[in-house]
Amino acid sequence: MKIIQVQTQAEAAGAQRISDMVGEGLRVRGHDVRTVFMYRKTDAFD
Repeated sequence: MKIIQVQTQAEAAGAQRISDMVGEGLRVRGHDVRTVFMYRKTDAFD
């Protein structure tokens, strides 16, 4: 399954880390997961 996760901002914080963990768990199960940020608050994900 193709899954896209949308985050409102790119920042090294709790919601972004949880989204990353969920995405990794889905990838392990064979899904194609992408995360998109609406805007960049910090350069944490560069």
